[in-house]
This record gives sequence, structure tokens and C-alpha cells, in this order.
Amino acid sequence: MEKQTITKAKFQKLLRSIGDETYEIVLEGLNWYEQLTDGETVYQYKLMSLQEQKFSDFWDKAKFPDKLFSEGKVYAYAYIDGNTIKYYLVPEKVLESEIRKAREMVMNYTRWLVRMKSSRPPRITRTV
Repeated sequence: MEKQTITKAKFQKLLRSIGDETYEIVLEGLNWYEQLTDGETVYQYKLMSLQEQKFSDFWDKAKFPDKLFSEGKVYAYAYIDGNTIKYYLVPEKVLESEIRKAREMVMNYTRWLVRMKSSRPPRITRTV
């Protein structure tokens, strides 16, 4: 299957013309894409990227970072710089389970941000 990266305007035109039955938000590497499939072609528009930073690099640039915390403990800090989510994991040299939890929290945060930024708002399903 052929992949094409396209602009936001082209993606929105395609979304209107072919519909949203094949619409997905996907993560490839450290990049989040909106994706549509039309026959043998996959069209992608890059929404956001992730970038982990070291403590000094993060705090030199972060103005008002969001705290990602659970049960009163901060696991990560993150902020948006253009189309890049820059983050710093707090538990650098502690338990592997805490590092895993911090990465999971960053992924959940970015998943939420990407949905808010997408061309197609989430569908509300009603049950009868």
C-alpha cells in the first residue's frame, strides 16, 4: 500500500470527499498522524510529534508545563512547542515500573491532545 503525507487542507478535502469510515489517528515512531485509506493509498497528515528532553533542556524552555501526576506524585512534565510535545520524565533513576507509568501517562496526554487537534471530532455514540 502506498503512503502519502499531505497538507492539512488536502487532508480535510479528502475527508469530505471520501468520508471518514477509514479515518484513524495513528502513532508511527514519535509522530502522530491523521490517516485515511482510499483503495490502495494511505493518506497521512502529521498532527504532532513527541520529544523527550533532559532536565536542563526542558526547564530552560518550558514556561508553563503541564504536570502529569497520579496519587499526588508527579511522573512527568510536558508542554507544547509548535506541533511538538516536549516532555521530561521525573523518575529517571528509580523503579522501571515508575518509568513505564510515566511514559504511559505521557502517551495518554498526547493521545488526548491529538484528538482535540484532529480534523474530525470524536463521535458520540448513544445507546438505547
